[in-house]
Amino acid sequence: MTEDILRISIEPGDNGYERLIALGVPHERAKDWACLGPKMHATLWINGPVGVWEVHRELSAHLRIAGWTLLCSGKDASDDEQLVRLCEIVAELSDDMRSRGFPLIKADSWADEGVFVDVLRSSGFEQVTINGNPHPIENDRDYSHSGWLFWNPDYEPEATNLMIPAYEHQKTEFTCGPASALMTLGEIEGDPHTDFVNELNLWRQATYSGGVGHFGLASALADHGAQVEVLVTTTQPIVGVSKTTMLGKRARVALHHEHMVRARELGVTSQVRELSVEDITSALESGKHVIALVDLAPLNGEDTPHWLLIWGRVGDFLLMHDPWYDEEFGETWVETYVQPLHTRDLWEAAQWADDTHERALLSVRTSR
Repeated sequence: MTEDILRISIEPGDNGYERLIALGVPHERAKDWACLGPKMHATLWINGPVGVWEVHRELSAHLRIAGWTLLCSGKDASDDEQLVRLCEIVAELSDDMRSRGFPLIKADSWADEGVFVDVLRSSGFEQVTINGNPHPIENDRDYSHSGWLFWNPDYEPEATNLMIPAYEHQKTEFTCGPASALMTLGEIEGDPHTDFVNELNLWRQATYSGGVGHFGLASALADHGAQVEVLVTTTQPIVGVSKTTMLGKRARVALHHEHMVRARELGVTSQVRELSVEDITSALESGKHVIALVDLAPLNGEDTPHWLLIWGRVGDFLLMHDPWYDEEFGETWVETYVQPLHTRDLWEAAQWADDTHERALLSVRTSR
């Protein structure tokens, strides 16, 4: 590690704003960077007059450079010095990524960050040409924002042949399943309003309690031409069983049964048994995607059932698109796009408990 570079960990709720200000981070940057979710890990890297903010979810097996700044003491630093200092930090971050055995490092950039963009390019990062629609419907699209990826050379042979699906940011708090379905179907238009309509159409087919059930989601996928197998640990509904919803339990069970019948009519197959992580890896090895039901709590701290798309694997890591990211905590789509999790961590999260702990996986093959 370059002798002059400091690494300072900032924990959620750790008087982050005050600590960043004391370290020389300008007010606006400190205010934004101090907004950390409960499952986020952040580090300020300082090299002379330059500070770089690296932050990622605790279980994410990547590093993410979320921003950089001239510290208050470095306002007179020349462009050349900024370039050199930034290059040194990015090189150290890349070495840190390799030493941890992570598959990749990511970065966010904005249009006015010419020096930083030059550093990323010269360091081997590739700018993401986003295929899909990573934007919330509430906000205007931010064309000034870009995402960057740099793969760990140790994983490059595996990463070279990856077919990365389109990415969709779910447009509501309850359409994670439909957003995951759109991603594996490849039916994302790239327009927030169009995709909002598409998500809701799929949601209407799949829901029985606000969120979506596994057979409802399977039916919606099959209705769009996908071959789907449901792997599940119970014959009963899993999502929305005991918590308050608009429908009573009997009504949810009745709709769950109707979804099962509809799924069979559409050619969906199913297995009810104990599941293992090999059910995911074997599906990926046969060229399928997996839509998995997870508990979001270990991923971002929210205790809620959630659907996400698992589409690839490198080494001991599963690659996924999580359709949900937390803007209020400084996250962008770069965090949850091509998001690697260690196989054991994702499997531990891939269950939901209302009354009992259950698992549900949808193995999906499409024409894409």
